[in-house]
Amino acid sequence: MRVLAESQWRARAADHRERVAAITGPHRERARRGESHPVLDFLFTYYSHRPARLERWHPGPGIVLAGAPDAPGSPPPAAPSTPPRRPASPRGPPRCASG
Repeated sequence: MRVLAESQWRARAADHRERVAAITGPHRERARRGESHPVLDFLFTYYSHRPARLERWHPGPGIVLAGAPDAPGSPPPAAPSTPPRRPASPRGPPRCASG
């Protein structure tokens, strides 16, 4: 595993957002106006990529981000020791059919 210092990964994430915004920004503006462009919107229509997905940066496999417990590439949080309780049914307990 390779560890990226916080200053490094924050700079990389910011650079990624800036580069991708050059593509997603105009697409978002056209969508707001209800317009489309057959060539420039191809990535979003043919491949069904959403702008938010393209804007999300990931460091790549095998890279851990120092100082970012919730960031991509960081180890997942530990599982809870007890499973979460299911909420009670709004209809109440199941009824038995009488025979």
